[in-house]
Amino acid sequence: MVLDRALIFLYEQVLEIELDDIGPLDRADRPKRLPTVLSREEVRQLFAALSPGPNRLIAHLLYGSGLRLSEALRLRVKELDVGTSRLHVRDGKGGRDRTTVLPERLHGPLRRHLKTVKAQHEADCADGGRTIQPRAHLGWHPPHK
Repeated sequence: MVLDRALIFLYEQVLEIELDDIGPLDRADRPKRLPTVLSREEVRQLFAALSPGPNRLIAHLLYGSGLRLSEALRLRVKELDVGTSRLHVRDGKGGRDRTTVLPERLHGPLRRHLKTVKAQHEADCADGGRTIQPRAHLGWHPPHK
């Protein structure tokens, strides 16, 4: 109804075009799309097809915690709370923070992954490598909100 009046206002007041009786205006209906849902067996097959490692772990986080890909890739260790089986997503969709579940079956794989990554980091540091934080060398700071 509001759209009808807006169109009439546009033609008559802005474009200065007189409209004949155009009858009722019907809005186009949006197509109703149902989400695609996999069966439990299809989900098992999907995960079985992934080779063990970080990609499978990320896929489990996407599915089990309801994370978006960008959220899963930006997760930091301090945002995981294994004790309460929660994880905190910072700056998610719409710039909002949220807390979601961390499935118990991911506790072990996450611990193993973090142990591997920590060992790699320590080996890199022992070889004279150093940690570089993105944009830190430029003195970059995020804008205040």
